[in-house]
Amino acid sequence: MNEQAGGEKVRVIIIDDDELMRRVVVAALLSLDCEVVGEAGDGEEGIELYRDANPDLVMLDIRMPNMNGIELLEALSEEDSEAYVVMMTFLEDEGSVQDAMIGGAKDYLRKSMSMQEMVARLERHVTRLSCAA
Repeated sequence: MNEQAGGEKVRVIIIDDDELMRRVVVAALLSLDCEVVGEAGDGEEGIELYRDANPDLVMLDIRMPNMNGIELLEALSEEDSEAYVVMMTFLEDEGSVQDAMIGGAKDYLRKSMSMQEMVARLERHVTRLSCAA
């Protein structure tokens, strides 16, 4: 399965203000045998969660209240240059997606994609993280 050296599962946090979307992402991650170690509804909660949980992977929404995903990505990158972040968006705004990729995000997922597509895209990242440990 997708376990790191020593048998540990890939640890993930989800930062998204849409609770339904968090449930969908949790389901996709659990199907890949990941451990979801925390969830946050906005960027301010998200940075605290990141510090507390020390995850392997961060699933991060671009649009959120208080601190948007691009701002949070920048803050996480300053704090931890190794932060592994995958952005999520409903937006068709290519500028925001490009900003996220320039800011260090490893990928972005459109929230409108099917569960099968989401799992397939996430599987690449989970496998990469599993092998890197």
